[in-house]
Amino acid sequence: MSEETQYATAEPLIRRLEIKKVFEQLTPDEKLYAHYSSRAAWAATRIILRQVSPEAEQIYKFILELHKACNGKWESLLDRIDLKQLLGFAAIFLANIGNYGYGDQKFVPRISRDFAYSIASAASENATSLLDHCIGYKLSQEPHMIGYTSATSQNQYFTGDTPFTQADANALGHIMDQNRIGKENTRVQRIIATQDGEATLAINILQASVARDDQPRDLDNMIDGQRLEPYKDSQRLWVKDKSPVVETIFGFVEPYRDPAGTRAEFEGIVTIVDKQNTKALRTLVEKSLDFTSKLPWVEIGGSHGEAITSLGPFENASFESPDFTSVHALTYCSTIIFLGINLPNFEHIRENDGFKNLILANREIPADPDRHDASSETPFIDSAEVRTFISHHHYAWNLQITIHELLGHGTGRMITEDFNGKPNFNITSPPISPLTQKPIKTWYKKGETWTSVFGKLATTIEECRAEALGVIYNQYLHFGVLGVESLKSYDPQSQSWGQPHERGHFAMIRVLMAQEGFMKIDIDESLGRLIVRIDRTKILSHGKKALGELIMRLHVYRCTADINAARAYYEGLTHVDDYWLTVRDIVKATPAKTLIFLQANTFIKNGKVLIKEYEPTVEGVIQSWADREY
Repeated sequence: MSEETQYATAEPLIRRLEIKKVFEQLTPDEKLYAHYSSRAAWAATRIILRQVSPEAEQIYKFILELHKACNGKWESLLDRIDLKQLLGFAAIFLANIGNYGYGDQKFVPRISRDFAYSIASAASENATSLLDHCIGYKLSQEPHMIGYTSATSQNQYFTGDTPFTQADANALGHIMDQNRIGKENTRVQRIIATQDGEATLAINILQASVARDDQPRDLDNMIDGQRLEPYKDSQRLWVKDKSPVVETIFGFVEPYRDPAGTRAEFEGIVTIVDKQNTKALRTLVEKSLDFTSKLPWVEIGGSHGEAITSLGPFENASFESPDFTSVHALTYCSTIIFLGINLPNFEHIRENDGFKNLILANREIPADPDRHDASSETPFIDSAEVRTFISHHHYAWNLQITIHELLGHGTGRMITEDFNGKPNFNITSPPISPLTQKPIKTWYKKGETWTSVFGKLATTIEECRAEALGVIYNQYLHFGVLGVESLKSYDPQSQSWGQPHERGHFAMIRVLMAQEGFMKIDIDESLGRLIVRIDRTKILSHGKKALGELIMRLHVYRCTADINAARAYYEGLTHVDDYWLTVRDIVKATPAKTLIFLQANTFIKNGKVLIKEYEPTVEGVIQSWADREY
């Protein structure tokens, strides 16, 4: 097996999204709305599976077929140690909605081909037939990550008879931008047909839609507004619906897994407001203009003692405090369950109509520092600091995420031309860059967007910028740990990163370690162990300074469409050399359980909506998904 093989752990760390108490406080009508919204969200599961890998949907059917055959009585099929490995894989697969996890790396069950067929034959003919279609993919170590198609990577966004390269994707992206075809809800197929002995090449752009074309249309007749504009209109209405009791999010939202960084994965989310915590967040939001005015790129406009009228060219001139709500997730149908959400992702809607921030109150549970095995969850922190670190981690991390969403994703003004070529700045006297102290030379031209210009770098630069804005005391040490753990998401074979957040964490540890005497890593190769340390007396003088310089660079590059400077800086910052490969080897060899989330289901019985929660076991995870399917 390849050293890059990610085995699914037989005993994952299962965290239940507690929701019953909050759900029971809803009115009967609110419960009905939440129930049917949840059913709609879970119905999107197969859309997501088809976006993950060619085999994901067949593996999903296989798992549920096994459950159906034994009615959840797994020992009735086979009572062997391999069964434990299979159930662990099944739970992780279902929680991730596919066989590629966080970091976009594939995980496989630690079972043999013979065992897989023995349990399938004990279940049903249908199980055996399903296994025939996915066994090779299921047990194969390659392709082990999501990326442009190669011997080691695959994706479901660019498919067809011949593989797409990054240059191909960039060229096609430019054509789509010029024709105003939104990419978020598209996939691309390359078709080679032979007619009269001659091969012809066609590229099909497939748009997800409730409508269906009877015949394919040429590019000249393809109009973006027929597909994506209604969704954008829905987002404009969504941001105006302030803090509803039951909040819903549907659509092709996050572009993390598209190797080009623009096509988005579908997700369906249903949450219930936490009124008490939301009240505290609104107090913070009321102060958001004060916080924004202290950011390094802001230039205050307005007379002394009077209201602020301008924040400079790189921040929105009319700052409107966003909606910020604490919620409990009832349903989160997505490959990743985030602690914080900031939407929509369309910059022109954010600037003109606003945006929403959601913090998922039941996503992060405070850890118990007195647990006997607490230190096993913090292997890269000195044992003398573990108790203090765990005691403060939950509160520090929640505050960091709050700032991440409010100021990180919630700030910034793009310097751009609209679709008519009209700039939103004085083109004869461009803004002065705080990096060069000279007029800017780049901006977003007609038809260009943040993601179309920056491509795959867009999401990781944005997440790095947002993360760096949120760092506070306990978080400096935590981001040192996240920095070394991020290397799990790096693939040495392709020299590429699988997850934008992880690449951002690595960028942060690089700038923090570059500050003399502030952060260091003690490595004991003989024991295969490393410890992250910081000098707490240098947080303000060194740590804050380093992150301030980082966010200033990323922010200005982002606002001015300066992709060349951004690429040179960020790719150099996130280059993994031999030293970091040594760190990566130690991190990957350090035992760690896979964290997955267990969600409830709702049902209607005798006209009433009932909620069911499950035991936090692998069997409970599988049962929860079986109940959604039947």
